[in-house]
Amino acid sequence: GENVSIGDYAFYNNFSLESEQIDLSTVVKIGDYAFSGEVKMDFYLNQSSRSLENAYVKEFIDGELVNVAYKSTYYAPSLKTVDLSSLRELGANAFSGNQILEGVVLGEGLEKISDYAFAYCPALTTLVLPSTVKEIGEYAFYGSVLTSLGDDSLGNVTTIGKDAFTYTKLQSVKIAPNATIGDYAFYGCEDLATVENLDKAVKIGAYAFYKTAISSLDLANATYVGQYAFGYTNITSVSFNEKLTEIGDNPFVGCAIETYGK
Repeated sequence: GENVSIGDYAFYNNFSLESEQIDLSTVVKIGDYAFSGEVKMDFYLNQSSRSLENAYVKEFIDGELVNVAYKSTYYAPSLKTVDLSSLRELGANAFSGNQILEGVVLGEGLEKISDYAFAYCPALTTLVLPSTVKEIGEYAFYGSVLTSLGDDSLGNVTTIGKDAFTYTKLQSVKIAPNATIGDYAFYGCEDLATVENLDKAVKIGAYAFYKTAISSLDLANATYVGQYAFGYTNITSVSFNEKLTEIGDNPFVGCAIETYGK
């Protein structure tokens, strides 16, 4: 039917639910944790000590088999793609922890991507932000592998939350006029080389672009730049003006700055 609403925790831990079994294209509201699930750490029995120990994901690195992460079991639904083209309200953690979610379709009318909405979705590569989205919540896409947000990118988003895109694979983004960029917003996005309209941002939080691939910087509209905001980037030149009234500790640590100017 039309104008469907899905409540909080509606399909929580329903790991057997697949994309082919549910049509979300007419849903207008999805509650908190609706399509999320628990994460439980795996253990194994150590025969020699007769004790339970953490299980690990192992990889060969330089010819040696090493532990790279704890092994865990995820209980979120097994959704590969979702059509949310009618959605107007998206709850916190709505799809967090979906391990095979690759593509999401969002429609015009949605105004906010809530906190952790698509966090810990390690297969998520495809998503186009509608022009109506004005706010990205904290950790909204943390740990996904998004490479692009569409042509408008973040050009209409005035608030980007803490850790919103940490460790994603974004290569370029567009910033909205008078945007506020939260702490760690793009932390560790090593492929992010182009940030269009960054000169229009008002506030840039601590570690916001730490270890990205940015090479030049214009802070023409910034009033605040947080500590280590552009640390260990490729920046060699920085420009700013009298609007900048507060600057945190060493925002350009590790950068080979050659010129500062207005």
